[in-house]
Amino acid sequence: MLLPGMALCGFGTGSQIPVMFRVVLSGVPGEFAGLGSGLMVTIQQASLAVGAALIGTVFLSLTGPLHGSGNALAGTIAAIAVLIALTATLATRAELAD
Repeated sequence: MLLPGMALCGFGTGSQIPVMFRVVLSGVPGEFAGLGSGLMVTIQQASLAVGAALIGTVFLSLTGPLHGSGNALAGTIAAIAVLIALTATLATRAELAD
């Protein structure tokens, strides 16, 4: 039951990370490529940890005696959707500013 979702996440991550690295590192001079790549990976890992903690906090705060886990899951998915929309908006504004 989890396999389709896991496959979709793996495909999405696998197709986006190389593009993200290419875009970010295209602005780094060649002599600093190793530094830029290391910094990018460090920020990526820290962001994953903070994101997982925040999403877990949202889920657990919505799970309580008055809310079921289904409502908590729906609220967490809604929070993720809002964050995706915010990220897309900020990325578009950054592209327009350049």
